[in-house]
Amino acid sequence: MLAQNFKTAEELRIPEGHVAALQKVLVLLETDKLTHMDKELYYGLDDGPRTFTGHFNMGSWTAPRECGTVACIGGTAELISGLDFSFLADRNPALNILFYPCIGGYGIYNDITTEQAAQALRNYLTTGVADWWKVLNT
Repeated sequence: MLAQNFKTAEELRIPEGHVAALQKVLVLLETDKLTHMDKELYYGLDDGPRTFTGHFNMGSWTAPRECGTVACIGGTAELISGLDFSFLADRNPALNILFYPCIGGYGIYNDITTEQAAQALRNYLTTGVADWWKVLNT
């Protein structure tokens, strides 16, 4: 694992608990504790309990499915911390871009791998910018 030279909560303009939750998501991503679920592989209802099950897809904030709850970076952070991230993202453009990459159509969100998400999250935590374009084009 790479050295931790993360920005402070003040520099990221989010509360310390939220930074800690994002750091935990990064560990989950970088240690293969999150499994990318292709949109074709998770079927079931969207209603039901939302609990952390280690299923990942940037196309779903938190979506209960037959396999468990499929979640993106922000949804996973909420599930493991109990904190509200969508509220913060609405007020913090850099965090919003981390959760909702400006990369074209919605369909591409489903193709973002755990490795790419980890790099964008690490970029955000160390520089304050996810830099999705570079992550997805290198």
